[in-house]
Amino acid sequence: MNKFIVIISLVCLWGCSNNQTQNLALYQCPMNCISPVDQPGECPKCHMDLVLTHHKKRTTYDALLYHCPMHPTYTSARPGECPICGMNLVPVDTGEELASEVQGQAALKVSQRRRQMIGLKTGFVKKRPFVLAIRTVGRVAYDPDLYHAQEDYLGALTAYNKVKQGNVPESTKRAKSLVESSKLKLRLLGLSNRQIQDLAKRQGPDQSLLISGGVSKTVWLYADAYESDLPLLKIGQDIEATTISYPGEVFTGRIKSIDPVINPKTRSARVRAEIVNREGMLKPDMYLNAVIKIDQGEKLAVPEEAVIVTGPKRLVFVDEGEGYLSPREVLLGAKTDDYYHVKSGLSDGEKIVVSGNFLIDSESKLKAALSAIAGRHQH
Repeated sequence: MNKFIVIISLVCLWGCSNNQTQNLALYQCPMNCISPVDQPGECPKCHMDLVLTHHKKRTTYDALLYHCPMHPTYTSARPGECPICGMNLVPVDTGEELASEVQGQAALKVSQRRRQMIGLKTGFVKKRPFVLAIRTVGRVAYDPDLYHAQEDYLGALTAYNKVKQGNVPESTKRAKSLVESSKLKLRLLGLSNRQIQDLAKRQGPDQSLLISGGVSKTVWLYADAYESDLPLLKIGQDIEATTISYPGEVFTGRIKSIDPVINPKTRSARVRAEIVNREGMLKPDMYLNAVIKIDQGEKLAVPEEAVIVTGPKRLVFVDEGEGYLSPREVLLGAKTDDYYHVKSGLSDGEKIVVSGNFLIDSESKLKAALSAIAGRHQH
């Protein structure tokens, strides 16, 4: 019995004496030709200088986790070769020196040499002029229904003006009712009150709405605007239109009305614009490509290629200095000219990754996953 106690005591003393803190430095070949070693020098296979990859204080009982560069899901507590592909296992540094704010992603330290190898480029978050371009397809109006509605309104208005000069109240009331009903029809067809007032000053309905109306200085452009774009559209905004019939020609005009109802099938509303018809080039029912540019002033923006879409999240990698890159979740607004409006998550002047970020994103996820595995191994 006493002999057994002595043996147990000796084992405990040996364990305690070996469970002491020591500095561990590992050097690795940049091409992963060999397993990491504890001395600097050259790689015996490719003769490249070994680089320091892991340097921390640990006890002899702490297990350093290794993984395969080609099969990151394979991990081991010992160095050696990957049983899947035969490559040398490389150590996983689980000690993050910079905390990540995004769950499932880790901050990284990337050397200048490696940045050049993967084509990583950086830029800056800054304010820039933000002009939204709403693009749609329209046609030069051929609208006999609207033509006849205008004709009915003008006829009712003429009759009312004549009747109201007499002394027959009932006739005046009936004539006024016809004016209001024909006016309502024009409103349902998309004309604004201002357009109806302008129509009342004309001698007759708009001839450009008919194919046989002859050459007109202006024509109506009918275009559909999606429900999501309607809050941005206003009467009086400029519009530009082009057609394949006249390459290089740009026809300009202004929005005159927006339908008060939305088409339930297309979830869009019809926009009417008056377009200058130079030399009678535009014909009824001719198709046009239209663009409405909306100046929204200066806004904080990032290039489209800087944004990584990860499920519901939008991430941008921020260069924190000293080689560190950290993921940052951002809230984005509208996009124009390959730039996103940044509503929150970034500040003016911050340095961000604009090229090579997908490789960084993959490594960030891998490091976070391996760090979690390493944490389980150590516990």
